[in-house]
Amino acid sequence: MKRNVLIVVLMLLCLCACGKKKQPEPTAIPTITVMDPTAESTETVEEPAIETSQNSDDKVPVNEIASKVIRELQAVGEQMDNSSAFIVLDTAGKSVWKAPLAGIEEFTVPDFMLDAHGGIRAIGGTENIPGTGIVSLDVYYYSLTQNEYYNLLTAMAQHANDTDDIDEDFGISRKYIEASRELNSHRHPIFSIYGIGENRGEAEIIAAEKAEYASYGISTDEEIEALTRNRTFTKIGNAEDYNFYYVQSAMNQEDIQGLEADGAQYKAEYESLFNAMEQIAPHFTFAQPIGIQELVKEGTGLTFETTDINGNTVKSQDIFGGHKMTMLNIWATTCSACISEMPELIELNKEFEGKGRQIVGLVFDAVEDDLIREAQEIVTDLNIDFLTLLPNDYLRKEFDAMSYPITYFINQKGEIVGEPFMGTRVAGYREMMEKYLSGK
Repeated sequence: MKRNVLIVVLMLLCLCACGKKKQPEPTAIPTITVMDPTAESTETVEEPAIETSQNSDDKVPVNEIASKVIRELQAVGEQMDNSSAFIVLDTAGKSVWKAPLAGIEEFTVPDFMLDAHGGIRAIGGTENIPGTGIVSLDVYYYSLTQNEYYNLLTAMAQHANDTDDIDEDFGISRKYIEASRELNSHRHPIFSIYGIGENRGEAEIIAAEKAEYASYGISTDEEIEALTRNRTFTKIGNAEDYNFYYVQSAMNQEDIQGLEADGAQYKAEYESLFNAMEQIAPHFTFAQPIGIQELVKEGTGLTFETTDINGNTVKSQDIFGGHKMTMLNIWATTCSACISEMPELIELNKEFEGKGRQIVGLVFDAVEDDLIREAQEIVTDLNIDFLTLLPNDYLRKEFDAMSYPITYFINQKGEIVGEPFMGTRVAGYREMMEKYLSGK
């Protein structure tokens, strides 16, 4: 039983991605610009403390000379066909990432990452192992064109709710599994950011991971040891009693073979990004990680004015005032689970009509023009007929960036009721709505 649950959980974690087909706009080959750390600067920049240690019997070098990284990235740009760079994030924004649940106050994405021809995706951004205070954000490279990436995501979304051809082990569509496996075969880890509190360090992170693996009861001691070895921990910052590390595992043969199969250009770009720690790490700033209950507490009153997906001005009192209970569904253009449940949410909203209830969407990552356009296309293509809001500064600060989807229930006074509902489950939404309306 525990093994089956674990497999499903791991599958969902691996497969949680979404989007839709998007045609890239023709662009010129991007010029990759990275500041040479040896050059004089007109600004005084406080460099983070960098302390590197290797969790491995064999030392695995992960940093290359900055000039070599720049040359490699430029060479890749010259070889690739003209195509739009694309970055896919679970944290809002393309040029700036925020993951407050993982203690990442801000990451200003350097130009050479924005100009990558493959895809870059940040996954996680919350507590890594429940109850340990260890947080993490994982960053991956996708050796795919933008069209290929969105085609696979579209296939996943189309088959997410299939009721025929179901895999007996996972209980989900085989076509969904095929598309997700194909997508993940092009996914290659670049780095992770780990944070740990109480002034603890990498030894405590490794010990907690080993204990977590052991609790599953499906791995031998030797397998657990192998899972937690061959990584480099580089301390790149701290906030209060939290220490933050830039963590990398050595590139394995499977990754190298997959990249070679996809093309020499992808392999060269991935290797350059993998070896660019010294150019990436200084762009992170950290803060004490925030807990879910610290973000939006029960009883919090919401007062705001923003625009909907069509650019119309809307006010909170008008949104909530005419309904006994509003279900605020926060989603993102990059969340397949969010997109997959939209048809059911549309039907649920129709069920709510005339009963003093409603669903309102908040597309949380639509903060830049291309993401707003993407959100508009999703709303149009899926015929979403309930109100969909764009986030303003107030909403972004109040709810902040977190995993998607997340759903809040709000009463007629504009006050948060109960706790947020994490994940997707339409029957659960209905149950929570009834519970909060009855006051139980």
